[in-house]
Amino acid sequence: MMRDVSKYLERMNELREEIATGKALQKPSDDPLGASRAVAIRALLAGAEQHGRNVTDSREWLSATETYLSQAQDILIAAKDAAIKGANDTLSADARAAIAYDVNQMIEDMLRLSNTQHEGRYLFAGLRTMTTPFTAQRSGEYITEVKYEGDGGIKSIEAEDGVNIQVNLPGDVAFGDSGLFSTLIGLRDHLLSNDGSGIAEDIGKLDACIDRVSQMIGQLGARSARLDRANTRLEQDKVRLAAMLSKVEDTDIAKSTVALELQQVIYKAALAAGAQVIQPTLLDYLR
Repeated sequence: MMRDVSKYLERMNELREEIATGKALQKPSDDPLGASRAVAIRALLAGAEQHGRNVTDSREWLSATETYLSQAQDILIAAKDAAIKGANDTLSADARAAIAYDVNQMIEDMLRLSNTQHEGRYLFAGLRTMTTPFTAQRSGEYITEVKYEGDGGIKSIEAEDGVNIQVNLPGDVAFGDSGLFSTLIGLRDHLLSNDGSGIAEDIGKLDACIDRVSQMIGQLGARSARLDRANTRLEQDKVRLAAMLSKVEDTDIAKSTVALELQQVIYKAALAAGAQVIQPTLLDYLR
Protein backbone atom coordinates (compact mmCIF):
# COMPACT_ATOMS: atom_id res chain seq x y z
CA MET A 1 0.00 0.00 0.00
CA MET A 2 2.73 2.48 0.98
CA ARG A 3 4.65 1.63 -2.18
CA ASP A 4 1.58 2.59 -4.22
CA VAL A 5 1.21 5.86 -2.33
CA SER A 6 4.88 6.68 -2.95
CA LYS A 7 4.48 5.85 -6.64
CA TYR A 8 1.47 8.17 -6.95
CA LEU A 9 3.33 10.95 -5.15
CA GLU A 10 6.36 10.52 -7.41
CA ARG A 11 4.15 10.73 -10.50
CA MET A 12 2.48 13.88 -9.15
CA ASN A 13 5.88 15.49 -8.66
CA GLU A 14 6.91 14.51 -12.20
CA LEU A 15 3.77 16.11 -13.62
CA ARG A 16 4.32 19.28 -11.57
CA GLU A 17 7.89 19.46 -12.93
CA GLU A 18 6.68 18.99 -16.51
CA ILE A 19 4.13 21.78 -16.11
CA ALA A 20 6.62 24.11 -14.39
CA THR A 21 9.43 23.63 -16.95
CA GLY A 22 7.26 23.08 -20.01
CA LYS A 23 9.38 20.04 -20.87
CA ALA A 24 7.96 16.53 -20.94
CA LEU A 25 11.45 15.03 -21.28
CA GLN A 26 13.31 15.72 -18.05
CA LYS A 27 15.82 12.90 -18.54
CA PRO A 28 16.47 10.30 -21.26
CA SER A 29 14.96 7.52 -19.17
CA ASP A 30 11.59 9.29 -19.27
CA ASP A 31 11.25 8.32 -22.94
CA PRO A 32 14.37 6.72 -24.50
CA LEU A 33 12.90 6.74 -28.01
CA GLY A 34 11.74 10.34 -27.67
CA ALA A 35 15.12 11.38 -26.27
CA SER A 36 16.86 9.75 -29.24
CA ARG A 37 14.58 11.57 -31.66
CA ALA A 38 15.21 14.86 -29.85
CA VAL A 39 18.98 14.43 -30.23
CA ALA A 40 18.60 13.75 -33.97
CA ILE A 41 16.30 16.75 -34.47
CA ARG A 42 18.64 19.03 -32.53
CA ALA A 43 21.51 17.96 -34.79
CA LEU A 44 19.45 18.81 -37.88
CA LEU A 45 18.44 22.13 -36.35
CA ALA A 46 22.06 22.98 -35.53
CA GLY A 47 23.01 22.19 -39.13
CA ALA A 48 20.26 24.44 -40.49
CA GLU A 49 21.36 27.26 -38.19
CA GLN A 50 25.00 26.91 -39.30
CA HIS A 51 23.96 26.94 -42.94
CA GLY A 52 21.89 30.03 -42.19
CA ARG A 53 24.94 31.80 -40.75
CA ASN A 54 26.96 30.79 -43.83
CA VAL A 55 24.29 32.22 -46.11
CA THR A 56 23.95 35.49 -44.16
CA ASP A 57 27.70 36.17 -44.19
CA SER A 58 28.01 35.23 -47.85
CA ARG A 59 25.07 37.38 -48.93
CA GLU A 60 26.76 40.40 -47.36
CA TRP A 61 30.06 39.56 -49.08
CA LEU A 62 28.39 39.09 -52.46
CA SER A 63 26.38 42.27 -52.04
CA ALA A 64 29.53 44.27 -51.31
CA THR A 65 31.32 42.69 -54.28
CA GLU A 66 28.43 43.53 -56.60
CA THR A 67 28.23 47.10 -55.29
CA TYR A 68 31.90 47.87 -55.92
CA LEU A 69 31.97 46.08 -59.25
CA SER A 70 28.99 48.22 -60.31
CA GLN A 71 31.01 51.29 -59.34
CA ALA A 72 33.86 49.99 -61.50
CA GLN A 73 31.40 49.69 -64.37
CA ASP A 74 30.34 53.31 -63.82
CA ILE A 75 33.98 54.35 -64.13
CA LEU A 76 34.29 52.45 -67.41
CA ILE A 77 31.16 54.11 -68.78
CA ALA A 78 32.56 57.52 -67.82
CA ALA A 79 35.86 56.58 -69.48
CA LYS A 80 34.03 55.61 -72.67
CA ASP A 81 32.29 58.99 -72.69
CA ALA A 82 35.71 60.61 -72.29
CA ALA A 83 37.09 58.50 -75.14
CA ILE A 84 34.23 59.45 -77.45
CA LYS A 85 34.84 63.09 -76.63
CA GLY A 86 38.59 62.69 -77.08
CA ALA A 87 38.20 60.93 -80.44
CA ASN A 88 36.86 64.13 -81.97
CA ASP A 89 39.44 65.14 -84.59
CA THR A 90 38.77 68.82 -83.98
CA LEU A 91 40.19 68.66 -80.45
CA SER A 92 43.58 70.15 -79.78
CA ALA A 93 46.41 68.35 -78.00
CA ASP A 94 45.79 70.51 -74.93
CA ALA A 95 42.10 69.58 -74.88
CA ARG A 96 42.97 65.90 -75.07
CA ALA A 97 45.54 66.34 -72.31
CA ALA A 98 42.81 67.82 -70.11
CA ILE A 99 40.64 64.76 -70.76
CA ALA A 100 43.66 62.56 -70.01
CA TYR A 101 43.85 64.16 -66.57
CA ASP A 102 40.25 63.11 -65.90
CA VAL A 103 40.97 59.57 -67.09
CA ASN A 104 44.00 59.45 -64.81
CA GLN A 105 41.71 60.17 -61.86
CA MET A 106 39.48 57.32 -63.04
CA ILE A 107 42.49 54.99 -62.92
CA GLU A 108 43.14 56.06 -59.34
CA ASP A 109 39.48 55.46 -58.47
CA MET A 110 39.60 52.03 -60.10
CA LEU A 111 42.69 51.14 -58.06
CA ARG A 112 40.91 52.22 -54.89
CA LEU A 113 37.88 50.08 -55.76
CA SER A 114 40.02 47.05 -56.57
CA ASN A 115 41.55 47.26 -53.08
CA THR A 116 38.25 47.60 -51.25
CA GLN A 117 37.87 45.84 -47.91
CA HIS A 118 34.78 44.31 -46.35
CA GLU A 119 34.92 43.77 -42.59
CA GLY A 120 38.71 43.98 -42.65
CA ARG A 121 39.21 41.59 -45.58
CA TYR A 122 39.98 42.44 -49.20
CA LEU A 123 37.08 41.64 -51.51
CA PHE A 124 39.10 41.02 -54.66
CA ALA A 125 42.15 39.15 -53.32
CA GLY A 126 40.96 35.60 -53.94
CA LEU A 127 41.74 33.60 -50.81
CA ARG A 128 44.55 35.97 -49.76
CA THR A 129 42.05 38.29 -48.14
CA MET A 130 44.59 39.89 -45.79
CA THR A 131 46.88 40.91 -48.68
CA THR A 132 46.43 44.14 -50.66
CA PRO A 133 45.48 42.63 -54.02
CA PHE A 134 46.59 45.38 -56.44
CA THR A 135 49.77 47.43 -56.40
CA ALA A 136 50.60 50.25 -58.79
CA GLN A 137 53.85 51.19 -60.47
CA ARG A 138 54.12 54.90 -61.09
CA SER A 139 56.02 57.39 -63.15
CA GLY A 140 55.55 60.71 -61.46
CA GLU A 141 51.83 61.30 -61.00
CA TYR A 142 50.84 58.59 -63.48
CA ILE A 143 50.13 54.92 -62.84
CA THR A 144 51.96 53.00 -65.55
CA GLU A 145 51.12 49.43 -64.52
CA VAL A 146 48.95 47.62 -62.00
CA LYS A 147 49.98 44.20 -60.70
CA TYR A 148 47.81 41.60 -58.99
CA GLU A 149 49.20 40.31 -55.69
CA GLY A 150 46.23 38.15 -54.69
CA ASP A 151 45.51 34.64 -55.94
CA GLY A 152 42.88 32.90 -58.02
CA GLY A 153 41.45 31.00 -55.07
CA ILE A 154 37.73 30.28 -55.12
CA LYS A 155 35.73 30.46 -51.90
CA SER A 156 32.55 28.42 -51.78
CA ILE A 157 30.16 27.90 -48.89
CA GLU A 158 27.74 25.09 -48.17
CA ALA A 159 24.38 26.85 -48.27
CA GLU A 160 22.46 23.61 -47.76
CA ASP A 161 23.41 19.96 -47.46
CA GLY A 162 25.35 19.17 -50.63
CA VAL A 163 24.75 22.64 -52.15
CA ASN A 164 27.92 24.71 -52.58
CA ILE A 165 27.87 28.25 -53.96
CA GLN A 166 30.88 30.37 -54.97
CA VAL A 167 30.81 33.63 -53.04
CA ASN A 168 33.99 35.44 -54.08
CA LEU A 169 35.34 36.99 -57.26
CA PRO A 170 39.15 36.96 -57.45
CA GLY A 171 40.66 40.21 -58.64
CA ASP A 172 42.57 38.65 -61.52
CA VAL A 173 39.19 37.75 -63.03
CA ALA A 174 37.37 40.94 -62.05
CA PHE A 175 40.03 43.45 -63.07
CA GLY A 176 42.93 41.63 -64.69
CA ASP A 177 41.36 39.29 -67.24
CA SER A 178 38.85 42.00 -68.09
CA GLY A 179 41.69 44.38 -68.98
CA LEU A 180 40.23 47.23 -66.96
CA PHE A 181 43.50 48.81 -65.89
CA SER A 182 45.39 48.26 -69.13
CA THR A 183 42.52 49.71 -71.16
CA LEU A 184 42.22 52.82 -68.98
CA ILE A 185 45.99 53.35 -68.95
CA GLY A 186 46.08 52.94 -72.74
CA LEU A 187 43.30 55.51 -73.18
CA ARG A 188 45.05 58.04 -70.97
CA ASP A 189 48.35 57.59 -72.80
CA HIS A 190 46.68 57.92 -76.21
CA LEU A 191 45.05 61.14 -75.05
CA LEU A 192 48.37 62.47 -73.77
CA SER A 193 50.12 61.60 -77.04
CA ASN A 194 47.27 63.11 -79.08
CA ASP A 195 46.76 59.76 -80.84
CA GLY A 196 43.28 59.98 -82.38
CA SER A 197 43.31 56.51 -83.96
CA GLY A 198 44.45 54.94 -80.69
CA ILE A 199 41.64 56.69 -78.83
CA ALA A 200 39.12 55.37 -81.37
CA GLU A 201 40.36 51.82 -80.78
CA ASP A 202 40.05 52.33 -77.03
CA ILE A 203 36.31 52.92 -77.40
CA GLY A 204 35.86 49.36 -78.64
CA LYS A 205 38.07 48.02 -75.85
CA LEU A 206 36.03 49.90 -73.26
CA ASP A 207 32.82 48.44 -74.71
CA ALA A 208 34.31 44.96 -74.26
CA CYS A 209 35.29 45.78 -70.66
CA ILE A 210 31.82 47.11 -69.88
CA ASP A 211 30.20 43.99 -71.33
CA ARG A 212 32.54 41.73 -69.36
CA VAL A 213 31.84 43.54 -66.09
CA SER A 214 28.10 43.41 -66.82
CA GLN A 215 28.35 39.64 -67.19
CA MET A 216 30.16 39.33 -63.86
CA ILE A 217 27.58 41.52 -62.13
CA GLY A 218 24.87 39.28 -63.56
CA GLN A 219 26.66 36.18 -62.25
CA LEU A 220 26.96 37.73 -58.80
CA GLY A 221 23.26 38.57 -58.87
CA ALA A 222 22.41 34.99 -59.80
CA ARG A 223 24.47 33.67 -56.89
CA SER A 224 22.78 36.11 -54.52
CA ALA A 225 19.40 34.90 -55.74
CA ARG A 226 20.43 31.29 -55.06
CA LEU A 227 21.47 32.28 -51.55
CA ASP A 228 18.14 34.03 -51.02
CA ARG A 229 16.25 30.91 -52.09
CA ALA A 230 18.45 28.75 -49.86
CA ASN A 231 17.85 31.11 -46.95
CA THR A 232 14.09 30.87 -47.45
CA ARG A 233 14.24 27.08 -47.38
CA LEU A 234 16.49 27.12 -44.31
CA GLU A 235 14.08 29.36 -42.43
CA GLN A 236 11.24 27.00 -43.32
CA ASP A 237 13.33 24.02 -42.20
CA LYS A 238 14.12 25.68 -38.87
CA VAL A 239 10.43 26.34 -38.20
CA ARG A 240 9.55 22.75 -39.13
CA LEU A 241 12.33 21.24 -37.02
CA ALA A 242 11.51 23.46 -34.05
CA ALA A 243 7.91 22.27 -34.24
CA MET A 244 9.06 18.64 -34.38
CA LEU A 245 11.34 19.16 -31.39
CA SER A 246 8.56 20.84 -29.45
CA LYS A 247 6.26 17.92 -30.16
CA VAL A 248 8.84 15.51 -28.77
CA GLU A 249 10.11 17.53 -25.81
CA ASP A 250 7.48 20.02 -24.74
CA THR A 251 4.70 19.44 -22.28
CA ASP A 252 1.08 19.37 -23.37
CA ILE A 253 0.02 21.68 -20.54
CA ALA A 254 -3.69 20.93 -20.78
CA LYS A 255 -3.11 17.18 -20.90
CA SER A 256 -0.58 17.24 -18.06
CA THR A 257 -2.86 19.43 -15.91
CA VAL A 258 -5.72 16.95 -16.29
CA ALA A 259 -3.33 14.08 -15.54
CA LEU A 260 -2.09 15.89 -12.42
CA GLU A 261 -5.62 16.48 -11.16
CA LEU A 262 -6.45 12.81 -11.74
CA GLN A 263 -3.25 11.74 -10.01
CA GLN A 264 -4.12 13.93 -7.01
CA VAL A 265 -7.52 12.24 -6.75
CA ILE A 266 -5.89 8.80 -6.91
CA TYR A 267 -3.29 9.85 -4.36
CA LYS A 268 -5.90 11.11 -1.90
CA ALA A 269 -7.96 7.96 -2.38
CA ALA A 270 -4.89 5.84 -1.71
CA LEU A 271 -4.16 7.79 1.46
CA ALA A 272 -7.74 7.36 2.64
CA ALA A 273 -7.67 3.64 1.91
CA GLY A 274 -4.38 3.31 3.71
CA ALA A 275 -5.75 5.11 6.76
CA GLN A 276 -8.68 2.70 6.96
CA VAL A 277 -6.33 -0.26 6.86
CA ILE A 278 -3.95 1.16 9.45
CA GLN A 279 -6.61 2.43 11.95
CA PRO A 280 -8.00 -0.98 13.09
CA THR A 281 -4.50 -2.27 13.54
CA LEU A 282 -3.70 0.55 15.98
CA LEU A 283 -6.91 -0.03 17.94
CA ASP A 284 -6.08 -3.68 18.21
CA TYR A 285 -2.67 -2.74 19.50
CA LEU A 286 -4.15 -0.41 22.14
CA ARG A 287 -6.44 -3.16 23.39
